[in-house]
Amino acid sequence: MANVLLTGTVLTGAGVAVVGATVEVFDRDTVTNVRATFTGGTDASGDWNFSYAPGANSRRVDVRVTNGSSISFLKYDDQLQVSSVETANLRIINPAFTFEYDIVPAAITAARQLNLPLITGTATLAAIDEGVKGADIASAATLTLVAGSDFADVTGTTTVTAISTRPAGSRFTFQFDGALILTHNATTLILQGAANQTTAAGDVISFISEGAGNWRELSRRLAAAAGGGVTSGTADVTTTETTTSTTYTDLPTVGPAVTLSPGATQNHLIEVNAHLGHNAAGGEAWASVAIAGAAAVDVDAAKRRNDSTSQQETHHRVTRAASVVSGSTHTMKYRASAATASFLNRRIIVLSGV
Repeated sequence: MANVLLTGTVLTGAGVAVVGATVEVFDRDTVTNVRATFTGGTDASGDWNFSYAPGANSRRVDVRVTNGSSISFLKYDDQLQVSSVETANLRIINPAFTFEYDIVPAAITAARQLNLPLITGTATLAAIDEGVKGADIASAATLTLVAGSDFADVTGTTTVTAISTRPAGSRFTFQFDGALILTHNATTLILQGAANQTTAAGDVISFISEGAGNWRELSRRLAAAAGGGVTSGTADVTTTETTTSTTYTDLPTVGPAVTLSPGATQNHLIEVNAHLGHNAAGGEAWASVAIAGAAAVDVDAAKRRNDSTSQQETHHRVTRAASVVSGSTHTMKYRASAATASFLNRRIIVLSGV
């Protein structure tokens, strides 16, 4: 640790320099161990200074100034109350006197003011990381944030399940350089849609800390959707066609179907609608969707139940599909509860990036 440097000036009440005063440094609350003495007394300007190698507790010292019969102390335990303090540098030392915090401003080229926020109780001043890009972060189960930064690129393809701890309210933005999986967790890594996200090169995702290593996604800007954010597709079949199948199947005119290729895995919003009818009272017609090639199911279907053989109506159903791989195709499928179901003016609408 660097030498301890103490300096000061001795003046009279009228502001006149006191020359030749003896200045001594003692261990805190004692006058029996002289740490150092300023040789020759204060100079013509009343100045004095000490430089000595620190030892155990050697920073906890009292200073005694003797000028004839006048003695004054500057004690370590003194408390000072002033309206303002002007200093070039500020040094804070831990209670054990083993470490120093030097608060040193950058080059000062203009007057500035730092306003501290209002607090209503005990609070901790977190590290100021705003607006600083850190070194690249290698993908890992836990992304380790670089101190003093709030933005970084993430390299590699390792699945991510957590982010290292920062105080609640801290924000961090990641730009992903490639494809990896962010794993949703309802407590520690809360993602939009409560679903995993597969990134692509150029994706930018921002998080806010909820404390204790818990993070919540704030925003997501996918590279493939840059400039638009949402991509969409629509397809129609207008002819009337029928089926007697009681499991989901294609009609003679397959579809309609929509394929979206935004370049990244995204959430899709899928709407199916059609004019549904059945040739028997109590019969049901179902129009569903095979999401990304998976089997169609009733929960995603528009349904019509006839009370008579002559009734036909348009029905629709909206389904949200999470983490759909770019290039996937969604195709409408159809079934009847029994007998014959009919379908007219079939339409599928797909939105990605929602």
